[in-house]
Amino acid sequence: MKSVVEMLGLKDVEVINARAEDVARDYVEKFDVVTARALAALPMFLELTSTFCKVNGYLIAYKGSNFEEEIELSKNALKVLDLKIEKTEKFELKKEYGMRTLIKIKKIKETNNKYPRRFAEIKKKPL
Repeated sequence: MKSVVEMLGLKDVEVINARAEDVARDYVEKFDVVTARALAALPMFLELTSTFCKVNGYLIAYKGSNFEEEIELSKNALKVLDLKIEKTEKFELKKEYGMRTLIKIKKIKETNNKYPRRFAEIKKKPL
């Protein structure tokens, strides 16, 4: 990721290579935009990333063709974490690698400090 940031000449970008639940308390509401590569199903993604995002900032989830199912499964997580899906943008990858979707999710309020929970708890009982 650092190579991509450098190659694209991006400024004011911080790449964090760590487990989200391990560093969440160090980066509470620090970022305007938060994304992750191949992290988890959408409900888990929302819980693991929302703490990092500033209020009125965005989470960007990169999903495949089953994104509508993931959105349906995320209704409770969206409500509990005070998040709102603003936009979905579908696109085809080259060489028949399939369709992908970017889901743009706005953070409405501060995230309750009990989130994210420990990974085992999130996995055992998703929001």
